[in-house]
Amino acid sequence: EPRFPVAALVDVLENPLQNGAYYPKEEYTSEGGVEMVHMSDAFNGIVNRGGLKRVNCSDADLKKYSLTESDILLARRSLTYEGAAKPCLVPPATEPLLFESSFIRVTPAKTKLLVPYLFYYLGNETIRDKRVRPFVTQSTISGINQSNLERVPVVVPPLALQQTFATRIQAIEALKTT
Repeated sequence: EPRFPVAALVDVLENPLQNGAYYPKEEYTSEGGVEMVHMSDAFNGIVNRGGLKRVNCSDADLKKYSLTESDILLARRSLTYEGAAKPCLVPPATEPLLFESSFIRVTPAKTKLLVPYLFYYLGNETIRDKRVRPFVTQSTISGINQSNLERVPVVVPPLALQQTFATRIQAIEALKTT
């Protein structure tokens, strides 16, 4: 049993969960437009910017579907059961970034959860088996919807401990890169 409080995901969010945008083919462009994350851009746990498809979008959509490094993307559907509800980080950027309808945007409340902690929590296989996968629906395509995702239990350690964890993870990632 966890020695820290456990909260439903919905209770530790900055904003309500948000599904991504859908654009028809004709809105995609090779010139101008705004970068948009698709499932194929999110396999490595962090969005790889620079070569993403671009779409022409309204200012309203830009406001509604823009991502920042305070967000985590969660796969809404997957061809495999394992891939459903898989988390992905958003790198810091100067250019806007939209996300498409295969994702749910999760924005943790900074006063309760740090992004690196929640990302690794939701990506941890043991946690996924015990606390996330029970909410994944299985059919031809496995998936998770907002109302199920809101119910996922999250262990909430003190922020100082989450910060220590995040700092250690960054050091490990830096070592891997070298």
